[in-house]
Amino acid sequence: MLARWLAERREAPATLRELVYPCVIAGVPSFLVVKQPDLGSGMVFIAILFTMLYWAGTRPSLLLLLGSPVIGLILAFSTVSWGIWIVVLIGLLLWWRPYVWEGLAVMFANVMMGVIAVPFWQRLAPYQQNRLLAFLNPQQDPRATGWHVIQSKIAIGSGGFLGQGFTHGPQKRLAYLPAQFTDFIFSVVGEELGFVGVVVALALFAALILVLLRISRRATDPYSSLCVFGVAGLLCTHIIENVGMTVNLLPITGIPLPFFSYGGSFLLACSLAVGISLRVAWESRQSGYAEL
Repeated sequence: MLARWLAERREAPATLRELVYPCVIAGVPSFLVVKQPDLGSGMVFIAILFTMLYWAGTRPSLLLLLGSPVIGLILAFSTVSWGIWIVVLIGLLLWWRPYVWEGLAVMFANVMMGVIAVPFWQRLAPYQQNRLLAFLNPQQDPRATGWHVIQSKIAIGSGGFLGQGFTHGPQKRLAYLPAQFTDFIFSVVGEELGFVGVVVALALFAALILVLLRISRRATDPYSSLCVFGVAGLLCTHIIENVGMTVNLLPITGIPLPFFSYGGSFLLACSLAVGISLRVAWESRQSGYAEL
């Protein structure tokens, strides 16, 4: 639906007002998923929104203004960081010169994020708070909230260069590593196949993303191009978040790794998405892009 709306426009959205409708399109399913509750999967819809808006030609400066309230909310837990962000935001608004009402709306939204930061934290579920605290300092509670990421880092680190051997990882076999078939499957790859296996896995993911980007660039119509680019954004978001959380670079959100994590519904969704992309590639080939 988002791809259809963007494809029907002759020009890319140029103001925040024009971004209201695509935000509603992506926000409704995101809100429903977050209410499950599944905050991680809900954030994926927002990532798809930004990637497709960028591919549709929306200026990066406008996308930054659109996402600035989220940045303000994150930085609001540190008064100094939030204050610096507000000063930087004022400078950016004076430089980019949006419409007056848009600039005021952006500033109001960022100020409100600073006001509601504490109530927002209190409304988070206890497990969501614990995941964020464990991301900041896993050693604070190594036997409970920090257990997942600590065991994940141990598993990846013990793999060394060539790994412990396929199906011979002690962290997995002795069940020290939790969610080893789903959320932390990448930790198993690092433990059993080592640095070489991790590089091969990431290289395969990079190749898949690059192929999808090439298909999107050479699609026969804007709608197909946006659909494929959205698929690339979906997979890229899952890959970055899943890999990042296993090495404690990103908070744990329970997002699976495409084509690796056990789970029928997500594997089916990824397969359908890649199948749609291959259909677009076939149509491009029929139109003259033989190198696809």
